Amino acid sequence: MMYKEYYMERNEIHSYTIDEFRTQIKRFFFSCIGEITAGKIELLNDGINIKYGHNDSCDWEDLNYIKYPFTMDNWNKFVEKIFNINIHKWNKNYRPKIFGTCGVNWLVEIEFKNFNKIECSGYNEYPYNWEKFQKIIREFFPQMEY
Repeated sequence: MMYKEYYMERNEIHSYTIDEFRTQIKRFFFSCIGEITAGKIELLNDGINIKYGHNDSCDWEDLNYIKYPFTMDNWNKFVEKIFNINIHKWNKNYRPKIFGTCGVNWLVEIEFKNFNKIECSGYNEYPYNWEKFQKIIREFFPQMEY
């Protein structure tokens, strides 16, 4: 049986509670760049502005940003769902041992009001529950294509 080998680095160990996630997250950022599509979401907890953009190439400069209404109720539901998949326990990096030229780069950043930060990224490798994360993104941002 073959096992995939990853380069992984853990985020700093911090025991987060659901209340910390709900009240202390200042910014949630997700980007995903594939071979022909790109998507980006940014949520800010000061009045909750949402920026969303996608294009048909990997050139970030061509992204069209559109603001979508996002209520505090949606914020709480979204934060609870990402907390429940243990996003705060993901490794810092998911990278294959051998890189190819075609693939998907992704990045998740969560910034807290106390300046703590969770950063997770990968290239063609994902956390064990990536499909659950994608389901949450599609539930709250069905217009995002990546």
